[in-house]
Amino acid sequence: MVSKAPGNTLSNRIDLLPVKGWHWIMLTVCLLAIMFENYNQVSIAMAMPMILRQWQLPMFNIGVLLSASSLGLLIGAIVFGIITDIIGRKATFILTTLIFSFFVGLGALAQDFNTLYWLRVLAGLGLGGFIPVGLAYVSEYSPLPVRGRFLGIFSIGNGIGYCLTVIASMFLIPGSPDGWRYTFAIGGLGILLLIPVITFLPESVRWLQTRGKLDQAVKIVEDLEQKILGKVTVPHDEALEAAKQQAAQQQGRGKKTSLADFFKGDLVKATVLGSVLMLAANYTFYGFIQWMPTFLTQTLKFELTSGYWFTLIAAAFGTGTPGLAVGWMSDRIGRRWTMSIMMGLYAIAGFVFLALSGWSILFLYWFSSAMSSMMYIYVPELFPTWLRGSGLGITGGIGRLAGFVAPMLIGLTVAANGLGGVITVNAIILIVAIAIIWIIGIETKTVKA
Repeated sequence: MVSKAPGNTLSNRIDLLPVKGWHWIMLTVCLLAIMFENYNQVSIAMAMPMILRQWQLPMFNIGVLLSASSLGLLIGAIVFGIITDIIGRKATFILTTLIFSFFVGLGALAQDFNTLYWLRVLAGLGLGGFIPVGLAYVSEYSPLPVRGRFLGIFSIGNGIGYCLTVIASMFLIPGSPDGWRYTFAIGGLGILLLIPVITFLPESVRWLQTRGKLDQAVKIVEDLEQKILGKVTVPHDEALEAAKQQAAQQQGRGKKTSLADFFKGDLVKATVLGSVLMLAANYTFYGFIQWMPTFLTQTLKFELTSGYWFTLIAAAFGTGTPGLAVGWMSDRIGRRWTMSIMMGLYAIAGFVFLALSGWSILFLYWFSSAMSSMMYIYVPELFPTWLRGSGLGITGGIGRLAGFVAPMLIGLTVAANGLGGVITVNAIILIVAIAIIWIIGIETKTVKA
């Protein structure tokens, strides 16, 4: 979606940097942040079996409570996706982190269903807002030849966060009626330790260019080149003049775009495709996987501790290698093929689990994680820099509609048609998404961020 930039532009200089220690530090900080984000998002699912017993909730209320975060995620993704294009990646990064850490931690004190519901909604605002800015930031600082792999590694934070939630839940929840409260408190307080580190990250150079802050952008690139190459490749005045010329060519971008513009002209295909992929992922991954602890303990009759162990092993199996695999594949064979393959195999893995149960859950988790990781790679590349945060926010917000309704609809589907009905619906959604990828999707492997 971005036109090719000639010469030694700031974005080209970032794309051509060799991968060195600075890149790994940046990626690690962002990975740790997404790790805590997913820990806090999934912690409610791990706590549900105990909350169900403690508060004597009907099964339908499980779906309602699981949907609470998704309601906040829906609003937060749209609002903060737009805000990050206005105030910058770094400020939004810190702001959204503070919001979700505060309200997740406060949820540890909830004494009834309604209070916990609304605290999870408020926490979801920050959780939903962090995802667009985190994706945009990593995408904009990853060198072009390895961008797919970097975004794939970034997505591993999701799996690590999931595993940590299960581990904390295993040791804290079964032994105490208040164990689930401790898991919330850990998630809320833990991310605060990362905020001082985030403050040392530079603002996105590409965002600074879209806001006319060219001198600051040039200095950041010069600092990066000094750290990585030991020299500055373009004299300061020459780089500043080139940045001004590029800014003049792109004058007005990102300043007069309205929400309606995402649904017309050149942006409509990106918006529709991104929304469809986010809808499919949120329904089939977050909706379904959030139900998994309850499926294991209620439907498949696992003991609570055994269910946690089973979930931990499956989640660990689905952590790391899926992100690395799709990152490598997407840089080799392209985004569309990799996305389609992983969605198709995830659908098949659902029926394998339905038929065999037991350890076949490993494949279900692996391919669900691989599909989720590909979202992190493909969707950010559909939008140009000056609209990336807004585009991710809008498509992410639309996708969160599925995350909001999925836990409740899955509860109704289980009641009517059992686990088989849930897996069949998942497969239909994934097949439709694959078809749309090939009808309107573009290949973004070589598109500059």
